[in-house]
Amino acid sequence: MDPQLTTRLERIGDVSKVAVFGEADIATVPELNRAFAEAVADAEGLVIDLLGVTFMDSSGLGALIALRHSHPEMDITLILGPGVVLRTIETTGLSDLFRIEHSGPDQPVA
Repeated sequence: MDPQLTTRLERIGDVSKVAVFGEADIATVPELNRAFAEAVADAEGLVIDLLGVTFMDSSGLGALIALRHSHPEMDITLILGPGVVLRTIETTGLSDLFRIEHSGPDQPVA
């Protein structure tokens, strides 16, 4: 069985980038939290690429909120494309907690 969520970590100087692929839900949030913990270790900034996320429930949102609250001083950027994850982030107000970069074809329409 294929995992429902995979992550890829890159380090560029003192900035970590985590690319997330699959579903961020209650079953996969432990993997997401593990990736975030590894990414923030000895990093001054964090980029979270959510372009590969196909679904995010409240558990995934909770992981992002917990990350922000545990690292309030860290510059954290979310890379989002048009779709359900962007709408979820904006609707819940998480876009006020993170820097958002839009990517993908045809920038999202409000």
